[in-house]
Amino acid sequence: MWYFENYMFDALVDETYYLNDYVGFVYKITNKHTNRFYIGKKHFHIGRDWRNYYGSSKLLNKDIKIYGKDSFTREIICLCQDEKDLTYQEMRYQCKNDSLETNESYNQNILGRFFTKKC
Repeated sequence: MWYFENYMFDALVDETYYLNDYVGFVYKITNKHTNRFYIGKKHFHIGRDWRNYYGSSKLLNKDIKIYGKDSFTREIICLCQDEKDLTYQEMRYQCKNDSLETNESYNQNILGRFFTKKC
């Protein structure tokens, strides 16, 4: 389940409204046991199941297999109306949360150009 502003997102969403007004969202997935997090972006696309998406990080997906999906919270940080803002907001939140500087992050790069020393 995704949460947005502390509410279950599926309970609030009118899919047509969001798919028409926003291209996607920036999200944060957090491991409840370790507090390790991942920040990424996801596009709204008709036919794609964004509701079940957990991220592209190999490290994150490895831990999901170990701990189970119920051990992770999925928070939508912001909704974005265009592709430029979606990419900018993803990078902004990754930098704001020191995604490349902390061992608490599953992120190993930003935009595929800036990499952590732990890669």
